[in-house]
Amino acid sequence: MSVNWDDIRILLAVARSGSLSRAAARLEIDQSTVSRRLSALESALGAKLFKRSHVGLVLTETGAAILQHATEVEGTIGQIIEQAAAPDAGPSGLVRLITNAWILRRLSQTMLPDFMQTYPEIALRLLAKAPSAPIRSDATISLWFEAPPHNGDIARPLGAVPFALYHRKDHDPDQLNWVSFYDEDAPDRAPLRHLRKLGHAAETLPLTASDADLVHVLIAQGAGKGFLPRCMGDPDPTLVALADGPHSFSRILYLHTHPDLQETPRVRALSRALHDQFAAVFLPRPAQ
Repeated sequence: MSVNWDDIRILLAVARSGSLSRAAARLEIDQSTVSRRLSALESALGAKLFKRSHVGLVLTETGAAILQHATEVEGTIGQIIEQAAAPDAGPSGLVRLITNAWILRRLSQTMLPDFMQTYPEIALRLLAKAPSAPIRSDATISLWFEAPPHNGDIARPLGAVPFALYHRKDHDPDQLNWVSFYDEDAPDRAPLRHLRKLGHAAETLPLTASDADLVHVLIAQGAGKGFLPRCMGDPDPTLVALADGPHSFSRILYLHTHPDLQETPRVRALSRALHDQFAAVFLPRPAQ
């Protein structure tokens, strides 16, 4: 039995994208080529690797087992190529950074421009939503608060992000309803837990949003009061913060990486920058 590594790359792309067309776009080749080479791989292995479902192509049991080995091999090949590069060339290659949209915006406003100047051979892909299939072999870093690691990742704390209760400066907070972050896939997040401590259940909230940036806009427009990261709320001159006692809390932000990839130069460079710049990105600035 002869298996072509390029056909294994087809398997990986289809598994991660869920369709032949998206895999073709990801690999920048024709869809007919993806279909032909996937069929060739199934013939060489003597097994069906995918089956169709209402959500697209999904792995069979055999396909899932082969995918696990394929991702390990792909990661190893990537490390060999990266470590064999000229030592003076510096870290290079693609790193996917996955986290909430407001965190990507904060990073883009603060550390990422300097990071890209320091490491011109690193390409960053910013994703505001985790993909449906694991992409650990693609040198991925994720930043999440309470979300547990998946797909063999490990989570290390970056630091504590302080939150405070804000309302529009010219509005009486006692006359305002609540606005809160809400994640339908994981509803037991810290903002809602804190509101429950104050006696407000999720079903009593008239307005919720899936990202802190949206909550910020709603509060700034006078639609309600709610909790925001202080690095976001404090600089806004239209807002007033109640940052004492029950009106404040902190959330630990975790950096998720896969152990097979955390020591590759490009992942290590971005991880180190995120640690070093945490305070500048996520902590409120001292009063002048």
